[in-house]
Amino acid sequence: MPELLNLADNIARDPNTGAPNPGGLGDRPIDGDVLGGTAGVGDAGEHLRGLRTPRVFTTDTQLWSVFFQGTWDITSAFRTTMGARFSYEQKDGSRSIHLTNDGSQPDPQEVRTVLAKNLSVEEHDLKGSSTSSNISPSIILQYDWNEDSMIYATLSQGFKSGGFDARSNQSPAADDPAPHNPNYGSVASEQFIGSFEFEEEAALTLEVGKKSTLLNGRANLNIAAFYTEYDDLQVSIFDGTLGFNVGNAGAAQTMGVEVDGRIAITDSLTLSTSLAWLDFEFTDFKNSQCFQQQSDPDDDGQCDFTGKTNQYVANYSGSISLAYRRPFSNSMAFSSALDIVFTDDYNPTQDLDPKLLQDGYQKLNLRLALADDKAGWEAALIGRNLTNEVVITYANSMSLANSIFGSIGHYAFIERPRSIAAQFTYRW
Repeated sequence: MPELLNLADNIARDPNTGAPNPGGLGDRPIDGDVLGGTAGVGDAGEHLRGLRTPRVFTTDTQLWSVFFQGTWDITSAFRTTMGARFSYEQKDGSRSIHLTNDGSQPDPQEVRTVLAKNLSVEEHDLKGSSTSSNISPSIILQYDWNEDSMIYATLSQGFKSGGFDARSNQSPAADDPAPHNPNYGSVASEQFIGSFEFEEEAALTLEVGKKSTLLNGRANLNIAAFYTEYDDLQVSIFDGTLGFNVGNAGAAQTMGVEVDGRIAITDSLTLSTSLAWLDFEFTDFKNSQCFQQQSDPDDDGQCDFTGKTNQYVANYSGSISLAYRRPFSNSMAFSSALDIVFTDDYNPTQDLDPKLLQDGYQKLNLRLALADDKAGWEAALIGRNLTNEVVITYANSMSLANSIFGSIGHYAFIERPRSIAAQFTYRW
């Protein structure tokens, strides 16, 4: 949590002249006021000057595990591989947020109310300890269909250990909701919903597929289909103000088909392709964060995402690549690579805000190179994203935009636009 010094300077000064306002928040009108409209604030503006909210987080983990795997050749063409991992883990964690103010003690009511009501920051001191044990078994069946192809099936159970959340600004509200404002307390929208300890995630996956070599070794083709069920899927969700809460969705399932292949068209030219179809659905996720100004029946900032997809899930994606290499002279060679990368629409936000949906795109990359293998040098011209696609890699709601100012704001990280570079490599 960063210092609140700049915010305190703004709210403790006259908006017209810029002169200090000794009355702070308490002398500003309540109606229509952004920060002063909270009952119980009083002259908290002066107390906020120089205020800091240092966070201290610690975690200690002890883990040991035992692993076994063995293969049984049932026949010369049919075999099974079985394995299991047993893990035992013990974790201790703590997180605290305390208020400090350059030697002066903040007023406990006024300052905590401003931080809670407007910034969703709660002073707290949490400690926890957890132990878990897990067995992750797997079984693989393989059958050599003929000399050039093999089919397989895999069933495996996996898990991701639980832990303690370092980034949440609030304590959990499940058992004892803490009020945003001490003058409220029983209204859902006025209560904290933070996080501290999150549970382990479990996944059960079934995969079947086939791997083939074709055209006397000049080509190969692989296909796989999978289905995965998640229990207590771990998620990190923006809290709508300043922090992130790590927790667990109830359950989810995903399925897909992946195909990839390669063929040597000539001795110098190779074509490679890949294509994936993916479907994801939360089958139980009632406590996701609502996106800005989303209809919220319970007025608690949480929305039911059951039946919805997940962040970054595109229905299809893939690539097509052409690689060419032509030796000449004694040690010289010219090479080139052309890549086309494509994807369907996906949402780069955790709250699936439809305003930030990333449209499907096709990117073109090109590499041209001249090399002397004997001398050890290579000169290359590289072009990336030659179609100049605007690609959002991550996006989220702007901190404080909707929670304080009642406006819609977002930020996003964008991939590099079209770029062209020259590269020289020398190996000795």
